[in-house]
Amino acid sequence: MKILILRTIAHNRIWEGIQPSCHYEELSYDIIKKWEPNIVEHPLNQISYGIGIYTHKYYSYGPPKAYSETPEEHHPSLLKLEPISANSIYYGEENSNPDNIKIAFSFIKKIFEVDQMKMISIDNLLIKEKMCELNINRIHTRFPSLCFTLDEGSVKNIFNNFSVRLP
Repeated sequence: MKILILRTIAHNRIWEGIQPSCHYEELSYDIIKKWEPNIVEHPLNQISYGIGIYTHKYYSYGPPKAYSETPEEHHPSLLKLEPISANSIYYGEENSNPDNIKIAFSFIKKIFEVDQMKMISIDNLLIKEKMCELNINRIHTRFPSLCFTLDEGSVKNIFNNFSVRLP
């Protein structure tokens, strides 16, 4: 099984369950396709859940500033991936006008054991793990992908290193 990692630098409070989906456009979408060309072709039954992360840039990105200074924005979220449309077995879809990817989810809960500093550290480790999987060096990529999958065991090991047990 896989876990979908969803990261943001600019979507205000996106992992709080206010919105039923997120989208990534243009440059972000291009990087996602390079890191994982078939990102939306994973059926829902192959992905355990998603984890929504606010990246370190989220807290300073702008103007306008995305960070609302709410307590919820200091913790990652556990997300249930949802069908992108009524009878779909997929959680996402690609669109070509404009180039973007849309991913459907619902909020399960906040991971309160992880504060902002731990979340940023975990985020860096998740990126590093994916880059190792892809056999790419940070020097060869300008920005890390904002959306990718990792093996469930790898993600749980990273969180376990911070004394956090994922379901």
